[in-house]
Amino acid sequence: MTTTMFAGFSSLFGFGLIVAFLGSIKLVLAMRIGADNAQFGRVIAVFQWIMVVMAIAGGVTIDLVGHQVAICAGSLLSAIAISWIGRTRSTPVVLGCCTLLGIG
Repeated sequence: MTTTMFAGFSSLFGFGLIVAFLGSIKLVLAMRIGADNAQFGRVIAVFQWIMVVMAIAGGVTIDLVGHQVAICAGSLLSAIAISWIGRTRSTPVVLGCCTLLGIG
């Protein structure tokens, strides 16, 4: 398996884990930040829109800095975003965290 294939599979696996994570914490997080279904749908939409943009930009990033740096940086950004989601109590901060999560 080439490193490019590994980077692609790792990214896809991470995306699946994060989508499952957001789905599993939806009820608790929506209640904590006081969001209804439409507001939480906006949170998910922000995450997925950023993921689409980063799917394109990720290839360029990997070409510029290499696979190892890109995967490590993405994992670090995702970990930071998930920890902030666990601590926040406002919708705008969760939107920012989902933006960071999408970049990661």
